[in-house]
Formats: sequence, structure tokens, C-alpha cells
Amino acid sequence: MFRENPNKKLSLAERGAIVALTNSGLGVREIARQLGISPATVGRWQFRFLETGDILRREGSGRPRVTTPLQDLRLLRVVLNKPITTSTEIADTADVDVSRQTIVRRLKAVNRIPRRAVRKFFLSPQHIEDRFEFAALHAYRDAQWWRSVIFTDEKTFG
Repeated sequence: MFRENPNKKLSLAERGAIVALTNSGLGVREIARQLGISPATVGRWQFRFLETGDILRREGSGRPRVTTPLQDLRLLRVVLNKPITTSTEIADTADVDVSRQTIVRRLKAVNRIPRRAVRKFFLSPQHIEDRFEFAALHAYRDAQWWRSVIFTDEKTFG
């Protein structure tokens, strides 16, 4: 049984498998190989099981969240009211002092994809003049000639 993402925390089933395989007499390396995890992780959970008698994660293990549930709700409300918003605007509107990455994580946790507006560059007077000159230069061309012209911009279609 190999793990899809080796960086994720072990599931309850995986921790249970460590204990079961240990009780069946397998060594640390063999258990690690079968489960697709490091021997250090196997050893840590074996020790924890011997120490506490259970395979539950310790309360409060991991880094504490920097936002409260109320702040998370405020971030979500801002995005629901205005879906295309920068993370800075979201943080300012929700009155929450967190990083851009924290905002992205909170939105992904509730299945919202963070979006930002596409920058649209308007035509300069020079561009307008160049386009008018092109149109005037080729106004006499027939439909057959225009069919052989390829118009492009920087847009990509996947």
C-alpha cells in the first residue's frame, strides 16, 4: 500500500496498520517499505502507541491557525460579494491581517478558487493611428485576400 501524497499526515488506517504489522512481528524497515513511509515515521508511531496505548494524533499538534473561524467567514463573504478581487483587497475589506497564501488556503478549503481581474491594456494614440493606417491601406482588398490573412493576438487557447 503506497501513499498518494507522502507529505500528508498518516491516516488513522495507516497508523493502525503500523500497530498491526508491529504486532505480527515485522520490523520497522519492512513496515516502512510495505506502507511507503519512512522508518522514522514507523518508529515514532510505534513509540507513541507503546507510550499512550492509542494511535490518535496529539491535540494541538501542528502549527496553530492564524485566523479564527469568524475571520475565515469574513474572508469568504468578501469573495462571495465580489468574486474577482485581489488578496490584498480581500484582507483589507475583511479587516484581517494575513498573508496572500493564507487567504488562498482559506478559500481553497471551502472550494472557492481565488481569482483576480485580468489586466486589460487599452490602445494608445499611436496604436489607434497604426490600426487606422492599416485599415486604409488594405480597404480595397477582396474577400479572397482577407481569407489568407491570419489575425493573432497574445491570447492562447488550450
